[in-house]
Amino acid sequence: MTRRELLLLAAVPCGAQFTSSVRVVNVFVTVRDKKAQLVRGLKREDFTLREDGRTQAIRYFSADSNLPLTVGLLFDVSGSQRRVLEQQKGAAKAFLTKLLRAGDTAFFAAFDREVTLLDSGGLDSGGFEVLTTDRKSSQGTALFDALLRSAERLQSEHGRKALIVLSDGIDTASSTRADAAITALQRADALVYPVHFYDRDVFAFEVASPALDNLRAGKRMLERIAKETGGTFYEVSGERTLDDSLMRIQEELRFQYSLGYSPSAGRAGYRKLRVQMKLRGLEAQARDGYFAAE
Repeated sequence: MTRRELLLLAAVPCGAQFTSSVRVVNVFVTVRDKKAQLVRGLKREDFTLREDGRTQAIRYFSADSNLPLTVGLLFDVSGSQRRVLEQQKGAAKAFLTKLLRAGDTAFFAAFDREVTLLDSGGLDSGGFEVLTTDRKSSQGTALFDALLRSAERLQSEHGRKALIVLSDGIDTASSTRADAAITALQRADALVYPVHFYDRDVFAFEVASPALDNLRAGKRMLERIAKETGGTFYEVSGERTLDDSLMRIQEELRFQYSLGYSPSAGRAGYRKLRVQMKLRGLEAQARDGYFAAE
């Protein structure tokens, strides 16, 4: 394929019309070995792709990591997170400096009980301060509302789309249900990379309590969001720092295989996808479905 054809393919959302008579579904895939290392140099014939259990012919294939990228950074600025915001700020600056290239765009969102989106500028130009200072609604966390707003922001974008969510995953204030937020993300063709990150001092003296139950439930929710959108879940711990997690996300976003195929005509709505590797010891990670057009 020529580069022009690759860019045209990347601009087609899942299930959208490629021409007047052909539909193309584009699936981004990350491949890792048993040591969780990214695997490069694979070919089209190394992949198997199924839709609703039926094997699909992979018409388009690319390992080009320079396709346009729109990335959103979502910061949980609720009361339990306030003391770790400066750490998030420094890590996010370094992440974007290394990730973004010519043609890429970024936006930012902050959420507590309310959601604020900043669609221009950057962290160095004061964007982070605009999002996180003088907030009057720090009690409460509207994670699902923030995901929905971000999905709406991404819906009209072309190329690759990703959200990085820095949060403990606990939602206490959204009017949006989790299922609705995930569906919106799937419709927007957005990969979500949640980083389970929180102020450990808040939970330092808790042994068994509703607070810890909520923290575990938040982690499970972030894991679910990553799995159902094709992203990866990360957790900041004693063994992995926030910088480490963001570096791995950067590596994933900069090296993904792109598989394109033309699905058969049929029912509208959600269709299941499954990508597998023919080579033993390799594991493919991709979204688990897409919404077919009417």
